[in-house]
Amino acid sequence: MAAGALPVKGGDGVRNAMTNSASRSIYDEGCVCARGAKASGVALLLVLALLMPACQAWGGRRTESRLGAFDYRKTDNGILICAPHGTYDRRTDEIAIAAARKLGAGYVVARGFTPGGVRINVNRPTEGAGMSSSREPRTRRSREVYEDYAELVRKAAGGERLRLYVEVHGNSSPLSAFKIELATTGIGRAEARELKDAFSGIIQGVRRKAPLYPRLALMVEPIDTLFFSSGGVKTFGIMADPLVPRALHFELPASVRTSRMTGATADLVAAIVAAAAGRSADGGKGYDQRERFTPRRWQ
Repeated sequence: MAAGALPVKGGDGVRNAMTNSASRSIYDEGCVCARGAKASGVALLLVLALLMPACQAWGGRRTESRLGAFDYRKTDNGILICAPHGTYDRRTDEIAIAAARKLGAGYVVARGFTPGGVRINVNRPTEGAGMSSSREPRTRRSREVYEDYAELVRKAAGGERLRLYVEVHGNSSPLSAFKIELATTGIGRAEARELKDAFSGIIQGVRRKAPLYPRLALMVEPIDTLFFSSGGVKTFGIMADPLVPRALHFELPASVRTSRMTGATADLVAAIVAAAAGRSADGGKGYDQRERFTPRRWQ
């Protein structure tokens, strides 16, 4: 934890009703719209055209455990979008599935996994929230849940190295109220800068169709210092797995995860993922954030 920082709860609690599908909203749930993107917008539209199937059938599978349930779908394009805290981080399950659908990607979503109000972290073999990852208890049940999750990620990846692994999380920190934090692995400084440059066009396109959508900034590793640096999952969780050479870890503020905004947020996430995936085969060497992490910030 950074000096002087106050303990902040990473998620925002378990919602009362769990839903199994992405909800419709004031924002059109159809194709990702990147209109408004400037120079990089043309390339982004080409990426989306290549990635997005035209009205293909959509469906996944479910596996149950005594502490929760997983929904998953195998990827067809090497992109996997996941929500390890699908119900604890409000509506991230809906956002992950909707974004995956827009891109024709696979997904793994965890629901439940909060026995007695304690969060099983799922994407790493620990439990507990609101503490540094080095202090999170490692328990038998958290290890078993993590092993189940890792196996589903491997299954959804088809046993192959992923082109891009993505996690969608949410927080209620006032320090992140007007920004999206994007922790990364395998992403270099030049690519991070391109994502930030493309974001101005992406958010303009989202707000054109959803005028009430909040004005947000995008913070991207390794060029920005983040509050939620996701160190545990990078060092001893799923992002340390050889199948995950490149990863994006979204931290979304509560304002973009309301029932009326989830559709727009799914489109925003899909557009950012498409922009990052478009660079994954260019041979550029990314800067691996796992090499620089020191577990000081709250997860």
